[in-house]
Amino acid sequence: MKVKVKNENEEAVAKFSASAHVYTQFKFSREYAKFRRRFPNLGVYLYEWAPLKNWARCYFEGEKYNIDTSNACESLNNTFRRARKYFLLPMLDVIIEKNSEWVNRHRKESSK
Repeated sequence: MKVKVKNENEEAVAKFSASAHVYTQFKFSREYAKFRRRFPNLGVYLYEWAPLKNWARCYFEGEKYNIDTSNACESLNNTFRRARKYFLLPMLDVIIEKNSEWVNRHRKESSK
């Protein structure tokens, strides 16, 4: 994008990012319309080379994360509540074991 816009490329990136990270299609169409009015050549470029589902959060077809979640630290603190009372090495063993479990579970899901 920075190559396509000679001047104001930082503004172009900021406007693009603002439209790409919107959660609802209604807000997306409003933000993307502003972006296309301001940078019409980038709008044409994106239309030709990058489908919306590849860069717009509201059109992404996979599972969405970080939408209805609370602070990740709170979740991890709750998961490792007992382990936090251990000495350092046993606590690290519990954390590594849980992370390995999560990675393996999601690896198996993603390979399907």
